[in-house]
Formats: sequence, C-alpha cells, structure tokens
Amino acid sequence: MKKFVIITAFFLFFLLLVHNYYSKPGYFGLIHLDKKEDKQGQYMFTFHKVGDTEKVTLDLSDSKILIRNEEVIPIAESWKDIKEDNTYHISMEQNRFPYNKIFDTHTIEVFYMD
Repeated sequence: MKKFVIITAFFLFFLLLVHNYYSKPGYFGLIHLDKKEDKQGQYMFTFHKVGDTEKVTLDLSDSKILIRNEEVIPIAESWKDIKEDNTYHISMEQNRFPYNKIFDTHTIEVFYMD
C-alpha cells in the first residue's frame, strides 16, 4: 500500500510538471503600474500585484502589449499608451510555480489593456 501511494504521488507530480511545461502563458492577475522608465531602449516597469505591497521592477523590452483591437505590438510601439498609476491584467511567459509571485526569471509576455 505504501509503495502504491508513493508511485501515485510521483506520477501526479510528473503530470503536473508536464502540464506546466506545455501549458499556454499563465494568467498572473491584476497589477498596479507604479512607475515606468525608458533607459536607452530598456523599458523598466515598477509595479505590484493588486492586493499586495511587494514591488517588482522588470525590464519588459521584449514583451508585447495586447490592445483593445486585439493587435499584439511590442512595448516600444505602445509605450505612450501605457500609463503610470493604472491597473493592468498581465500573463506570464509560462505557467510556473509559485503562481502568485513574479521573479526576475519570469518575463511578462502580454499586458491585457482594458
């Protein structure tokens, strides 16, 4: 019985890893954009997740933005449309653990502007 539980747990863990590897970009949630900076072509965003106080600063130069007409364009082309002190929906490049945090190893793929 103990062997069965261990094998089942390992199998479920393996399935979860495979699912996360092949899944589409994961929805992160609402962020509040505190500050944006253009440092010679590096588009730096400082933001925090709505409901959280931990601020994160990321270089989103390679990210894209999805605007109302569902056209995906690079951040550089939509820089003027992204406003500080606003709230945005974002998704991550991959659906990784932990789901409720963003670290420097994650890149934001798309801003969903409402």
